[in-house]
Amino acid sequence: MPAGTKHYEVAADIVETVGDQFFDDRGLAAAGERLGKPGRLFGRKEFRHLGNLLRHSEHVQELGQGQYQGKQGLVVLTDERFFFLEKSLGSETLEQFDLDAISSMAVGKKMTGETLQIFTAGHTAEVKSMGHGQADALERNFRTVRHSRHQTVAAAPAPPAPAAMTTRSRRSSAWRHFETVGS
Repeated sequence: MPAGTKHYEVAADIVETVGDQFFDDRGLAAAGERLGKPGRLFGRKEFRHLGNLLRHSEHVQELGQGQYQGKQGLVVLTDERFFFLEKSLGSETLEQFDLDAISSMAVGKKMTGETLQIFTAGHTAEVKSMGHGQADALERNFRTVRHSRHQTVAAAPAPPAPAAMTTRSRRSSAWRHFETVGS
């Protein structure tokens, strides 16, 4: 077996031995509960693997389960990104969308389930066959996360303005430039 292929298994063994209470699940347990049993059942491989893919600063806001580009998997909204994860025997698909790159989302509802459309510049992605309420929850939480990100950026203090140049400092600056160019 090639080196480095069992590191997720080793990490899982450590968590199992030590216990979950010593590890921050970064919102995964609460989002998994909201996803419900059918979503966790059909996305169980992805749900178990999701903790390995989260960045250290990332927290899961919402989960959904559906079909993207013909593959059944997990739709994940964190406070930093939006992505689709499909994990099958011997392969893994991870399609990511930067939150700032997403211009909007749309939800379609049918008797058979919901559809979530993600619009970015020049591209539209569609997740089909989602459980009832999942696309709505993802879209609603996306707006909340996006709003809070923009509030944080707007609340950041502006950098201090450069000191105004006096007439004397402008003259001496121009004179130094003239001396350098004239030499």
